[in-house]
Amino acid sequence: MNIKRLLFLFVFLIFFVLVPISFLNAKAGDVPIIIRVEQIGGEYLNRPLIKGLTLSNTEVMVYIDGVYLGDAHVNVENTPTNNFYFQPVKAIDPGEHVVSAVAKDKTSLTLSSFSGEIVFNTNHLLPAPTLIEPSEDIARGRVKPPIIGLAHDDTLVHVFIDGIYNGKTEILSHKSGTANFVYKPFLNLNVGKHSAWAVAEDLAGKKSEKSNVLYFTIEESLPAPIIYSPVVNSDTVYNKPFIVGLAKNDLIINVYIDHKLNGSFLVNNNESGTANFAYKPFLSLTGGNHLVYTTARDIRGKESHWSNLIYFNISSPMAPAISLEAALEEPIVKSEIIEPMEEIDSFFQEPVSPPEESESEQVDILEEETSVTDDKVMDEIGEILQQTETGEEETGAINESKEQQSKLKLNLIIFILFLAAIIAWIFWVNRELIKERKAQSDEEDKKDYKDKENENADKNLPKFDL
Repeated sequence: MNIKRLLFLFVFLIFFVLVPISFLNAKAGDVPIIIRVEQIGGEYLNRPLIKGLTLSNTEVMVYIDGVYLGDAHVNVENTPTNNFYFQPVKAIDPGEHVVSAVAKDKTSLTLSSFSGEIVFNTNHLLPAPTLIEPSEDIARGRVKPPIIGLAHDDTLVHVFIDGIYNGKTEILSHKSGTANFVYKPFLNLNVGKHSAWAVAEDLAGKKSEKSNVLYFTIEESLPAPIIYSPVVNSDTVYNKPFIVGLAKNDLIINVYIDHKLNGSFLVNNNESGTANFAYKPFLSLTGGNHLVYTTARDIRGKESHWSNLIYFNISSPMAPAISLEAALEEPIVKSEIIEPMEEIDSFFQEPVSPPEESESEQVDILEEETSVTDDKVMDEIGEILQQTETGEEETGAINESKEQQSKLKLNLIIFILFLAAIIAWIFWVNRELIKERKAQSDEEDKKDYKDKENENADKNLPKFDL
């Protein structure tokens, strides 16, 4: 009887205890698989993103250096396996680390064995860039505010605006080991609040942590100034023309000549709310063509767009030979854009000549010294001018004659080369024709010789009478 009980107990253990345990152990053998550990971005360098696969209806527990850090997020789908990812909440200390995972069945709560280990390293991280501008304290009217900062030598900087990758700089380099950079967004930003941060990358592709975050606001832009053709009057000289225009009250005007900042000033307010201004360059402008435009900004630093562009020309007041009337005229500042300026003309006098000793005064002095009349002086000046013009004409004629002679020589050389080429070609053609004719003549002679031989052979044949 005891033997039967023992046999029954043995069978019970086999079917109801050992079989389920073996089945559970088989399920526990389906360990999760860690596919990769990503450290491709600034925020992933010491907080790596761990990705992998696990069986459906399971949870994944992640261990780094044998310490449980938390459960991974599993993307549940109607497939035999689901992918999972995990990122540590806190940054991991620099050094070499090992990550592994364990799967847990949601129904039976059975744990699998540890997955395969993956080693990753958080040593030798690049220093993160430091962003300086744009500042939150300064109002911005530009839709593409420059991002200004500092970065480690021999690195490029990836810029993120509002958490979205916007672009990168060129490779930065400076002998001090720290280089500055200015990045301009490639797309216009909307009016409102924004944030910016950056990540540095070295020549080997290694990236830094995320930089400090800057918050800034873009407002509606200020109205741009309107400028008119430059003006020269008795208060200035020909190479320092007044840059005149209109702008709103309480604004600072920046004047740019040939794309370089020439000066800034605060407008004098007007009761109407729109002030007129006149700016004189602090340095003399060179003769030739120039470009001028302006921008406006308020006391907070908010800046407008460019004003309209004005192209103008400064003509030198001294010429090699001019008439007396032209010598006494006002030097002219020419502009491509000529517009009426009723609101500004009242502030300026009619143009007069520069504050130099005029030619008429020199004529008066000449009269006192030589005691001649005005008519004689005018005659003498006319003769001098006529002689000067004659000399210029003669010089011009000589130069023109030399140019014509050089052109004739060049044309003659080209013509001679052309004739030589034609003659050589004719000789070559004649030579080929002579060869061809000689070959034909030889063939004809050979043919005639064979015909004669055949005739002689026919004559020498014996004749038979039939």
